[in-house]
Amino acid sequence: MGLRLGTFLGLTFGITYFANNVEKTAPDLAAIALLLLGSNWITFAGLWKKVQRIDFLVIVELVVPLVFLLGYTSRLSAACLPLLLCATGGRSPFLGYFGGFLLTLLIPTAEELGFRGYVINELLRAGETRKRMILVIAVSAFIFSAFHIFVALNSQLPILEYLTFPFIFGIVAATTYIALDRNILATILLHAYWNDVVVNLNVGVTAFPPYGSDIVAYWMFLVAPAAIMILIHRFWRSFAGSRQRTRNKPTSFPGEPVLLYGRHLWITISTRLRLYSLAKATYRSRLIGHHG
Repeated sequence: MGLRLGTFLGLTFGITYFANNVEKTAPDLAAIALLLLGSNWITFAGLWKKVQRIDFLVIVELVVPLVFLLGYTSRLSAACLPLLLCATGGRSPFLGYFGGFLLTLLIPTAEELGFRGYVINELLRAGETRKRMILVIAVSAFIFSAFHIFVALNSQLPILEYLTFPFIFGIVAATTYIALDRNILATILLHAYWNDVVVNLNVGVTAFPPYGSDIVAYWMFLVAPAAIMILIHRFWRSFAGSRQRTRNKPTSFPGEPVLLYGRHLWITISTRLRLYSLAKATYRSRLIGHHG
């Protein structure tokens, strides 16, 4: 496991270094390379069955980040966001939307498959206790933050200040992924939503600046879709579990405990009365036999 994980991280950091320092005009090619690397590494590790949960609730959970993603990008017009049909320079509205949407999901898909789909499941091979899950969340967030080191070196912000954002997102994304019982599609949409927020922070059009008096509102704004997804998941799981327990038990109705207690009391009294009658009859028969 250690060699496989170390090789994956080495190749990942190599691709990132090449994209940010050697050939800075190929971020899309780097994303495609990361996507191919992550998907093939998951296949090589035999983890595809653990990467994505499949049930009806997955669709419900996907609606939440999708609404945030589409709602956020549709409200802003000061930046050239992918979902505002400007990815192809306005040559074709359809191609602009389709191409922009693919670009919006390409990098999140590549990073989520690698850092959530592969790294987390690889680290959890040894066990899924609560303490280990917390440790895995922290380690995966640190790796995800370190993955952005080459981007941070080319940024105007201090390195630690820049890396704070991917670290916090790594914590939120890993927690969401584990809390949703492995829904990688939800974290991909959540990642796309966060990337759009970062784009707007860079051009200064968001109403929630990362620093200043609105810091609490800013993080609530970012964490909201993750929190809503987790709450929906937990509520549905508890509701489905209670329904299943109800199906497995005999039909109940109001007043059933009282009737069951009365039935138990009646059986107890009647049994003791029969035993008393039997003992009395035995005593009489012995008494008659003695006098005879």
